[in-house]
Amino acid sequence: MNRGIRLMALYAAGCPPTRTRKIAALIEQYLTTGRNESTVKNFLMTLNPYLVLRALDNKKGLNLFTGSVVRAYWLRQHNSQVMTDLRLSTNPRLLLARANDCLISWGKVGRIKSGLVLIARRPLIILPNKKLAFGKSQKVEVGCRFLPRVKVGDYVSVHYNDAKEVLSASDLKTLQHFTYQAIK
Repeated sequence: MNRGIRLMALYAAGCPPTRTRKIAALIEQYLTTGRNESTVKNFLMTLNPYLVLRALDNKKGLNLFTGSVVRAYWLRQHNSQVMTDLRLSTNPRLLLARANDCLISWGKVGRIKSGLVLIARRPLIILPNKKLAFGKSQKVEVGCRFLPRVKVGDYVSVHYNDAKEVLSASDLKTLQHFTYQAIK
């Protein structure tokens, strides 16, 4: 299984463009069995033009789905897009819940139970001066169906209320850095 395609499919699972029954089933099947990789890859290429631009800038060539290109998108660029969309909205408060779902957030696993992990994370809020900020930490349960080896104490990334991957210390630092940069 191609690491970059798997990572892209993992984060894309649950996003609004992948919620049709047929696409969701295709991604789920790929993530659990590895089948239909080329079909999933072709669909995922339509989701994000940023990957094309990132690949063009990639000195290794035009492979859109190298692990480093996909990781750079999700950990460095995605949250900037979410916050830009929120800022450009004529009614950002209306989009805030969706933005919090779409944002790649992170949290430390405090408990694992019945396919869910309990984490503490800070949601995006809009201040009275209309600037974006992070609110107070909240404990939330999120799915972890693609993380069979997650442990209490791990830091995980979260997208659309599903823990996507266990983050290394370096990946956590990168995600936090670029998210805080985007919020300014």
